[in-house]
Amino acid sequence: MLKDLGIKEPPVKVEPILEYFGIELEQLKDQEIKELQKRCGINIDVPAFLYRKGDKAKIFVRENEIPERKRLSIFHECGHYDIPWHRGVNYMCDCKSCNEEKMKDLEKEAFRYAGGLMFPSKSFNDDINDLPVSMQSISNLAEKYEASFEATAIKYIQSHPGKCAILYLIPILKLGAKHFFYQVKYSIKSKNFHRYWKTGTQVKYHGMLESSKIEGTGLCGEIPASIFGSTKKHNYYVEVKTYGPLYLCVFLKLKDKQTKLL
Repeated sequence: MLKDLGIKEPPVKVEPILEYFGIELEQLKDQEIKELQKRCGINIDVPAFLYRKGDKAKIFVRENEIPERKRLSIFHECGHYDIPWHRGVNYMCDCKSCNEEKMKDLEKEAFRYAGGLMFPSKSFNDDINDLPVSMQSISNLAEKYEASFEATAIKYIQSHPGKCAILYLIPILKLGAKHFFYQVKYSIKSKNFHRYWKTGTQVKYHGMLESSKIEGTGLCGEIPASIFGSTKKHNYYVEVKTYGPLYLCVFLKLKDKQTKLL
């Protein structure tokens, strides 16, 4: 599709993609969403949704969403429109009347589709190879591709040929403890990184994580891998920053000299 449209460089705009499919776009104010919820009897708590009627399709998106989130949401709905086995699925149904696991799989597919539109492979991979392996590179790419840091981080890690990963951590204060502990909200790893963390995995206390959370600043340095549950005596090079009011974003890189310790 991008080739047909002659799109080679980022950022990919939503208008030619919508025109390609013949999809209309309507932006809704908060009051309009409330009125729509009353009419259809469904709690619309998503940033965007796709409506089909015969050969016509329209994407509704919240007007007050930040531009990066809005673009991702529109491309996500284009995925639901274009992927053949997503057609005819009622995405607004409640979980009692649908297969929840199937719906999760469809949502993941639509997000991968959106990532493919936002981050054209050749351009994005060339940029990865031209930049150092770092959190700052992710920020630079997010600006270039007009995407959120989180969406860019996911695509960056999934596409990177090196040994790196990102964890989003939820801080928890255990009863009687003086310091924060953490658990993994979710993690993404590159193909060549040696391990993966499941949601809920416990992460031990470390001063760098604690300081970043309390001070709200970005920090970097080496941390023993045992903090993240490893039984091996190696370190990770770590960059950490707060993400929103609740989470810590932790970028991990395994240096080549540490690989032999695994």
